[in-house]
Formats: sequence, structure tokens, C-alpha cells
Amino acid sequence: QRDLHKLVESYQVHGASDKLLPALSLAMTALAVPLSSRSYRRGFSENYIMLLGQGDGIYRPEILSAAIRQEPLVLVNGQTHQLRPSTLGKGMVLKNCFQEVCDILSESSKRNRFPSVRLRAAMAAFESIWVQYEEVYISELIHIENLGKRPLAEAISLEFQLLDLEFSREPAAPQIEVLPRTAGSDTDSPLSSKHSSPKSPPSSSSDSSDCDLPSPPPRTLPPAELRCLAESACFAARHTARRAALERLVLQVATLNGCANGHSKGRGDLGIEVLEAAAELFLSGDIQHPTDNNKVRETLANEVLGGFLKLRRYLYQASRKMLFVDPQLSNNSDLARNLVVWEEAWELGNDFLVQPDLRKAFCGISVEAAAIQEFEPQFEKMVEDQDAELFLILPRLVLLSGMWESSHSALARNFGMEGWQWEALSEEFLKLCLIFPGNQLEFWKLLVAKALHGPGNCDDQEFSRSLEKFLLQLEGLSMQLQRSEPQRWNRCCQLLLRSIAAALAAPVRVLSL
Repeated sequence: QRDLHKLVESYQVHGASDKLLPALSLAMTALAVPLSSRSYRRGFSENYIMLLGQGDGIYRPEILSAAIRQEPLVLVNGQTHQLRPSTLGKGMVLKNCFQEVCDILSESSKRNRFPSVRLRAAMAAFESIWVQYEEVYISELIHIENLGKRPLAEAISLEFQLLDLEFSREPAAPQIEVLPRTAGSDTDSPLSSKHSSPKSPPSSSSDSSDCDLPSPPPRTLPPAELRCLAESACFAARHTARRAALERLVLQVATLNGCANGHSKGRGDLGIEVLEAAAELFLSGDIQHPTDNNKVRETLANEVLGGFLKLRRYLYQASRKMLFVDPQLSNNSDLARNLVVWEEAWELGNDFLVQPDLRKAFCGISVEAAAIQEFEPQFEKMVEDQDAELFLILPRLVLLSGMWESSHSALARNFGMEGWQWEALSEEFLKLCLIFPGNQLEFWKLLVAKALHGPGNCDDQEFSRSLEKFLLQLEGLSMQLQRSEPQRWNRCCQLLLRSIAAALAAPVRVLSL
């Protein structure tokens, strides 16, 4: 009787809510209500088994809440899935049975009498429909969650296929196959909130699966390496099985980025052309001869190849941790972080490496800027400290380098500079060249010194006045360079500084002047 009174008191406090379930479970035991078999739980994924148990009983309040809410739609990774009408129908029956139990409790609390026989029958009906609804509802959630994890599962499978080809071994992971049923799990229940945000990923331990998730490889494959990736992505690898596998992986990663990268743009157009350009640059340098040119090439290539390699290593590790992956893929911080890194690396490569003229200009400007250290010793410290002044100097150097070497002009002109503006500046530059009394190297050193310190300190000499006029014009275009596409220019500066730093650190210098 004490358990029954606790049930009435719980109802008086909580009303017809899921908080009534613990007291209801105790009352059912007191009234000897027979429990239905829950053997179907053995077919659930591992985390749902941990959540619900394999035995009888254990009412999860989230299941009752789902039945009461009757929400037909489940949203996973931007895709809307609809629960079956039969599932919603069983949920409605469960809702009505629960309401009947609550009505009896309400009546007994008002009349101060306890209709045990009627309550027992209502509880038996509630128990019977509960197990029916729990089985179909959880099975549908597992199915939907497994679909949500499919983009990652397919990327993992493709990663192992590529690894197998790179290391010339037997297939390292099965391809994704679509089967009639699914299984999924996670350490946290998707039922802790609305079913529109499921969190239980599929488990490879289940008997059936909607997408056959790659389990840990039966043998150890080493993670991908930078040179292996470059050799897979380079132009010479086209029409090979290895390149085809990489193309499929890049395409799948773009799909994954579109649905799982909520921290950046989530672009779905991350094509392989950027990897190919970076691979060509990486393989074109002689690593055994570490000149400043080769170090710059290696740095630029590493920005792109390294970004993709980090993502591949995540996929390699994630194959052993699929149980803990949230099917709302954007909720997985490690995945999102690696996707952001790859997207940013891809955009850098797309901006500055894919077009040959931009790539050549970027490398040339980096090497030329590093050579400034030979006659302006403070420049290396400026690059190392990266204070605000340096970011005013960089666009001046980019413009001057483009004036000095025509092949370097592509970078500056890529930032919305009109043709007539460039021609006007070039004309003034040529005039200065003609009237300068010294040699070309001395002229370049003078221009660099003025770029580092800005216009000013003009004396009365005719050349100095012409030079200051040129530098003021240069400064105007420098500001335009920074303001035309500020975010893209900032990315350019960061990459340029890393390239200059690599050239400065090179033990062998090949000066361009």
C-alpha cells in the first residue's frame, strides 16, 4: 500500500508527466502487474542496450515524452525524416493509456479511495502498449541515426580503400552497402531531448545495419603520409586506380563538409584540382636541396596537403570510435575542427595555387621578400613578431615586387586592381628607373627601404621628390589592395608570411636579383 500511496502523492506533485514513471513502476510491482518481454532490446545497438537494459521494466521518460508530443519529423544533418504512421499510432495509444492511469489517480486522490482492480487493468494495458511503442520507435531512431552517420561512414570506407592502394595491400575496409535494417548507438541517449536531435550512432556490433560501418581493420595500416598523398594527387597519377580512389574520397569529403561543418562555410564544392596543384608544387621541389625556392614550394604545398592529411588521419582514427560519434555530425567537435582546417586549406589553394601565374607570383614574391633580410636585417624580426606595422608593409612589397618582376604582378592584380591603375603605377616606376643614378640593385634596396618605413623624409632633390610621389601613389594602391577583399587578403598575408618565414629559414639562398 505504501508504494500505491507514493504513486498518488507523485501524481499530486507532478501531474500527468513523465516524472510519474518511477512511482508508477513501483506501483506496478506492488499490484503484481505482469511485465511484457523486452527481448527485442537485444537487437538494439550497444548503447541503447546500455541505456535501456536487456531485462524487463525500466521506463525511460524520453520515450513517453515522444509519445505525448506526437512529433512526426526527425531532423538529422539538415535532412528531414518522417516517422511511420504506425509508429505514431502506437504512440497515441500509449499516450491515451497513460492518461487513463492518470485519470484513475486523479479520481482516487479526490475520493480518498484506491480502485486497485481498475488501476491494475489500466497499468497492464499501459505496459503492453509501452513495449510495442518502444520497439518500433527506437528501431526507427536507429535507422534514421544510421542514415545520419552515412556520410562519415562512407568517407572512412573510402579512406581505407585509398590506404590499401597507397600501400599496395588487400582491401582494408568493406564498401558501404545498403541493407534493409539499421542499428545505431551512442553513449548519450537521443531521447534526452526531442527526437529531432538524435545522438545514438550505429554500432558495428548490431546484427543488421543500414550502412555497413568500417570496423577496425583486421591488420594494421599506417596512416597516410604527405608524400603518399602528393603522389596520389599529382597529374601523373591521373587514370590510375589510386587517383580514382582519391577522387572518390575528395568528393565524399565535400559531401561530409556540407552537412557536418557548421563552424565555417560548409562548402560542398571542395574539388580535387586544389590537391593536384599542391601535389605538383610539392613534387616539383628537390627536398634534398633545401633552397629558399624549394622551401617556399614545400610550405605552400603543405598548407593544402597537410590540411587534407589531417582530415584523413581523423577518418583513420574515427573508424575505431564510431560508437561514440554523434549522428548529428556537426556536434562532433573533432570532425568539425578537421573539416574547418581542410576547407580553409582548400580555399587558400584555390585562391593562390590552382592558377599557374598566381602560384609562380606567390613563390617569387616570398623568395624576393626573404632576400630583403640581406640588406634590411630588422626584416626577419618583423616577420617573426608579426606586429601591425608588418601588415601595412606587406602590400607595398607585393606591389613593388610586381613592378620589379612582371610575372609577380599576378598576385596584386588578382585583388580587383583595374588595369589602368597598374599601368599608371608602372609608368611612374619606369620613370624612376631611368633617372636613378645608381645600379638596379641599389635602386631595389632604396625602394624596399622606403616601403619598410613609408613615404616621408623628402629632401629637395628632384629624384627624391619623384620617389616620394611614386610611394604615395603606391600607398594608395596598397590600401586598395587590403580593402578590396579583406578576408581573402588576410588569408593571403598569413600564407605569405609563412612562406617568407620558410624562405628565411632555408640554409641555401637563391637570390632573384
